[in-house]
Amino acid sequence: MFATAWVADKYRIRGPIIAANAMVTIIGLAMMGWAPGIPAQYAGVFFTCAGANSNIPHMMSWQANNIRGQWKRAFCSATLVAFGGIGGIAGSLVFRFVRSFVSIVRGFESLLLIDPQTTRCSRL
Repeated sequence: MFATAWVADKYRIRGPIIAANAMVTIIGLAMMGWAPGIPAQYAGVFFTCAGANSNIPHMMSWQANNIRGQWKRAFCSATLVAFGGIGGIAGSLVFRFVRSFVSIVRGFESLLLIDPQTTRCSRL
């Protein structure tokens, strides 16, 4: 998180850093879902958490730097935090009925379909 923040601040780029962190999250999700061994799945947990948690300050600072006006910035910050909470609820509900391997795979597939939207939005 600190290394990507330093690179983003030094070179004044946020979009490519957000896209790279989203790709780290996608790689971690794929490792968690389909890696053959337990150590590889455990490493996938760390990749997923590193990519997802590293994007939070980048997105907050990106939207705060690109929106003018105090009230607009406050509203956008609140909206970003609210959608983060909605994403957490959706992520927990995807794995709610985990009684079979098929539901776990469906959960990972749905998360892998949602996460590339971050990469797509970071190109704007």
